[in-house]
Amino acid sequence: MQDGPTSAVVPIDKLSMVVSIIFLYIIFKEKLSVKSNISIHIIIAVTYLCFYGLNLKFTNLCNFT
Repeated sequence: MQDGPTSAVVPIDKLSMVVSIIFLYIIFKEKLSVKSNISIHIIIAVTYLCFYGLNLKFTNLCNFT
């Protein structure tokens, strides 16, 4: 991931927190609060917008190059 384009690496890197939370929920049966659940969905939505773009004006904010 060190040599990849920043606009592709940063959104994927941010999903590591979501993967960790889902792992804790599935394996260790941790309870998710409403705040955690909303946060997970926001992270996934922003990552999707940054990675796939959707040709919106504000998606240029995700291009860190």
